[in-house]
This record gives sequence, structure tokens and C-alpha cells, in this order.
Amino acid sequence: MFWWRWGRLFRALLIGLALATVGRFFADKAWWLDILADFQVQYVTGAGVLLLAALLTRRIKEAALALVLLAVNGAVLAPHIGPLLPGQLFLFTPAVAGQPAMKVVSLNLNFNNQKTDAVVDYLRRENADVVTVMEVTKEWRQALEQLKDIYPYRFYGPLCRCPGD
Repeated sequence: MFWWRWGRLFRALLIGLALATVGRFFADKAWWLDILADFQVQYVTGAGVLLLAALLTRRIKEAALALVLLAVNGAVLAPHIGPLLPGQLFLFTPAVAGQPAMKVVSLNLNFNNQKTDAVVDYLRRENADVVTVMEVTKEWRQALEQLKDIYPYRFYGPLCRCPGD
């Protein structure tokens, strides 16, 4: 009885992984399929675990499907992974030596924060390529206008509807 339930669960996991793998290739058709593209590492891990389980339980058809899923998901993930260099903590490919890296600064301004000059000075010192700010009030928009000489392009979303406004 236990193996019968295990077999159904095993097939359900494989079918679910297969549907997620195929669905991610249609990400441009629907937003809910686009979400599937964010889990490639998990798909590779899941396919590897299912392949190992299939081999240990001698389920040849399931092992073949898990191997195909591992190959497809691994091929999609492979270009994003580089060799692990000495002293490197992450598998993802580092910036190419000699080429400038993009500097991104993201700040939560905190709608109660009144230290606009300190933030503006910080942003001038950092000289980032991209700056994102959150909790922008009318006062903060005015203060950030001082940076238009170094950040001529900007987009403001809706104003923060923060408590006390």
C-alpha cells in the first residue's frame, strides 16, 4: 500500500515539474506563466532529487522523464552560472574585469525623515548609475530636485500616502 501511494505522489511531482518547465516557455503569453520563469534553480534541484529517487526505486520511465527535465532546466540555467573562482561566494558570473560595473542605490526615505540635506549629499557622493527611492512625499520630491544636474532622468510614481499626510 505504501509503494502505491509513493508511486502516485512521485508521478504527480514529475508531472507538476514538467508542466512548470513547459509553462515557463510561454511566459510572454500570461503573467501567471511568467512567474514560473523565476524558479529555475528550484526546478533543477527538484529534477535532480526526483532523478535520484527514481534511480533508487528503479523506476526507469520516471528516471528518464526526470533526466529530460534536469537537462532542459539545466540548459536554461547554465548560461547564468559561471565557474566558482577562489574566494568567490556565489556561483553567478561576476562582472568582467576591466569593465565598469553598474552602481545601484536604493533608499527608503522614510516619510518622517526630515534630513533631506544628508540624503542629497549621500546621493551626490555615491554617484550611482541608478537610484530608486521609496516613501517619497511632496517635500522629498522638492529636495530631490537638487540632484537634477547629475540625475537628469527621473520617474516619480504615485506620492506616498503615508500616515500624517
